[in-house]
Amino acid sequence: MRSFMKHKLAQLNKEERLGQEQFLYKALFALPEWKKADTIAVTISINNELNTRPIFEKAWEEGKTTVAPVVGGNPKRLSFFKISSFNECRESSIGLLEPIPGEASSVNEESLDLIITPGLAYNKDGYRVGYGGGFYDRLLKNVETPSVSLCFDCQLLNDIPLENYDIPVKILLSGTDSREKK
Repeated sequence: MRSFMKHKLAQLNKEERLGQEQFLYKALFALPEWKKADTIAVTISINNELNTRPIFEKAWEEGKTTVAPVVGGNPKRLSFFKISSFNECRESSIGLLEPIPGEASSVNEESLDLIITPGLAYNKDGYRVGYGGGFYDRLLKNVETPSVSLCFDCQLLNDIPLENYDIPVKILLSGTDSREKK
């Protein structure tokens, strides 16, 4: 499924992609959870993912603290580091743009006010298929922080494989319609 969804995202035409992204940004910035949040966790998008740079830029414009994840440790887990510019990041060994841990301030996951959660596929109940590491499922299990995912319409499926450890996001926004899981 992951390969299929990556291919589907690669096939999304530029006009459709930009239109849905604009809709999603507007929907995200209108959420009460966004407005109340001081510290927001966001991954820095790569390849054909939804472009998260405008999310960082809007947060910086509004004076919010932004943190981005770094995968590391043993066992591997997400650690969050504050960034105020993309110049404070470097490409990781797996091609992700990440904060430079020795140069960026770490932020405890309990300090997060909103977690923008990435994924490849979603169902209407907010369950997601991520990239296979289970990092966000473990994070969402351990915090009460509101979580939101933004997805293109092609990523919203009726049926996705679920495991007993999967944790849904609290709010799911799709490219032409917003759905809130309660």
